Amino acid sequence: TVNDDVVKFTYKPVFSNHKPKIVKNMDIKTKIPGTIAKVLVNETTVVKKDEPLLFLETMKMRIQICAPFNAIISKIAVKAGDRVDSNQVLLSLSKN
Repeated sequence: TVNDDVVKFTYKPVFSNHKPKIVKNMDIKTKIPGTIAKVLVNETTVVKKDEPLLFLETMKMRIQICAPFNAIISKIAVKAGDRVDSNQVLLSLSKN
């Protein structure tokens, strides 16, 4: 069974050479394989920074994936029950 504790994970954009960069679009990818437990948003949903987007269950943990910035959901590539692999795109965001 899955542990009732939820691990919160917010994706942070990473930039080379420490130069500031404006992020307009971003794919949210999974770091580890697992199963999508629940998708909390729909396409065109407006989300705020740190707002939960979906839950990923893996290794008896439930991981809450959160928005890294204020955005609009431009594409959802998964649904509840889907098995996902490492580095798979879960959804795409557009900065609003």
